[in-house]
Amino acid sequence: LWVTKRTLAAQSLMNPILTLGVAGMVLASLRAARRAGGVGRMPFQERVRLCHLVIFALIFVEILFTKMAYGPPHIMVLYPFQLFVTFGGVVAVAGMLSTAVIAAVLVASGLNVGAAYDRNFRPTAEFVPHWSPVIYQLVDFLNHQPAERIVSVDWGLHNQVWALGTSKTRAIARDRWFEFRHLGDLSGQERTSLLRDFEGLRWLAITYGPDGDGFNNFDTRPNFLKWCAALGIVPRLERAFTSPAGTIIYEVYSLDGSRPPTGHGAAPPYPR
Repeated sequence: LWVTKRTLAAQSLMNPILTLGVAGMVLASLRAARRAGGVGRMPFQERVRLCHLVIFALIFVEILFTKMAYGPPHIMVLYPFQLFVTFGGVVAVAGMLSTAVIAAVLVASGLNVGAAYDRNFRPTAEFVPHWSPVIYQLVDFLNHQPAERIVSVDWGLHNQVWALGTSKTRAIARDRWFEFRHLGDLSGQERTSLLRDFEGLRWLAITYGPDGDGFNNFDTRPNFLKWCAALGIVPRLERAFTSPAGTIIYEVYSLDGSRPPTGHGAAPPYPR
């Protein structure tokens, strides 16, 4: 759902099995500590299992209390401790045969989930714009343009252009989404830096489509168009990149800063 806007049909069995593993690990650790007369006297193998459980719990709590730390990329910080906890708890409570059964169940679950991902990632699938594979088409287009500057107007574009671009593309690429987000509050230095990207240069501006990226609505695209209007610049739509269903994912505008603006000199460069 996060990437393709489609709910994954297959459900992983990792979470319920992990819950049982945590419960088993807690129970086994309590028993081992009681038999040994304290945690410090527990057998080495039992202390290793308990250590895995403690690390898992601490990382989990850190994720819960970290602002904006949600979603799959942050939960992956727990890996592979969820496996250590699961199998450690199963081994301690149920023995090796049960562990082999749990392993087989998780493998089957993983194959089922993987097949569901494969169906959702089919060539005709629709993606949230900032995850869209259309980015490859966009960067290939940018790599062959004679522009002197490439400016990312929206959030999440510059890093992808930088990663997939040629050395020439990287040298002329600039990330300005933050400046366009706070257009009316820029300091003198920030205004100068933004104008320097434009004055005397032929440049391309990259934005998401008219509906935004569906994730972070920062009003950067409207601010970019206001900024152009205030300077008397008419951005020309060079190309639009669409998804298989025809949704506009990216737009590329060309602007010529080597020519004087068409507007009046009294026009304020930064609308508030």
